[in-house]
Amino acid sequence: MGMKVSCYGQAFRKIRKERKVSLKEAAADIISPQLLSQFELGKKNVSLTNFDHLLESIDVSLLEFAQALELEKQLDLENEKSLKIRGGGIFRDSSTIS
Repeated sequence: MGMKVSCYGQAFRKIRKERKVSLKEAAADIISPQLLSQFELGKKNVSLTNFDHLLESIDVSLLEFAQALELEKQLDLENEKSLKIRGGGIFRDSSTIS
């Protein structure tokens, strides 16, 4: 099963925020900050060329981004499996309840 395009925007946003780069700084002269925001929210797409330039603007290589995306994918799968095992409910750890 392929990854949704919106996942790329979400992952980009997470990395951008971790690096404390503003929308305006990341968008630079590549695209508008508004379009970047819409891309991060999964509402719009950007060209591969622009995406490559956006990665450069936050100082992330394509390889680093791919690795971060794969890690997020694995975490999402683990969380999904955990919820299915628990019957779809969210439970508190009784050892943390006082």
